[in-house]
Amino acid sequence: IDTPIAFDASGLSKGQLYINGRNVSRYFVSVGAKAVPPQSVYLIPRPLLRAKQPNELLIFDEGGASPTKCRMLYV
Repeated sequence: IDTPIAFDASGLSKGQLYINGRNVSRYFVSVGAKAVPPQSVYLIPRPLLRAKQPNELLIFDEGGASPTKCRMLYV
């Protein structure tokens, strides 16, 4: 599959995103209830994903926000 994949960090505050033990990016989505523009969707580099094995997503949120609103997207 060559469809780009992204991570929607909705509901998080600020922190870092890891895929299979590799750092993908830092994110800064909100301060309290106030959104911080301009970005809440982060592209996942295809070479970091495993094709025939499970992929592990690790979210480190400095503010302790829950990832219940987060999702993976085909973009």
